[in-house]
Amino acid sequence: MAFLNKLYSPKLVGFLGVGVVSVAVNFGVTTFLHEILSLVEEISFLIGIIAAMGCNFCLLRYVLFKSYLDNFFQQFFKFILSSIAFRGFEYLGFLIIHTWLHFWYLGAMFVVQLLSFFIKFYFYDAIFFKRK
Repeated sequence: MAFLNKLYSPKLVGFLGVGVVSVAVNFGVTTFLHEILSLVEEISFLIGIIAAMGCNFCLLRYVLFKSYLDNFFQQFFKFILSSIAFRGFEYLGFLIIHTWLHFWYLGAMFVVQLLSFFIKFYFYDAIFFKRK
């Protein structure tokens, strides 16, 4: 029952909101750089990803988890490393479900992203941004 209570927590809804904002920042920055400033799509998207990660980190650190006691740059560096690790595990999960188990690719993506969302929430809430 405790898991179900945590599943419907305001913090979890906030985590979802941070993800939505992050996607919007990525789309907005990428589109602005490409359409307005005429940067190539690849560079625009890379800058969009970096902007979204910075936004995501700041929202998680200062707004959602209120975990600003650690050194900003050390925590940001660890956040980048954890984000890279999560993307790697997401890709591995996709390969296992789609390529090896032969599930439909969109279904595999959905399962991987859904599981990743909850794992990341637990990781950031209970471990990464945990108040000391």
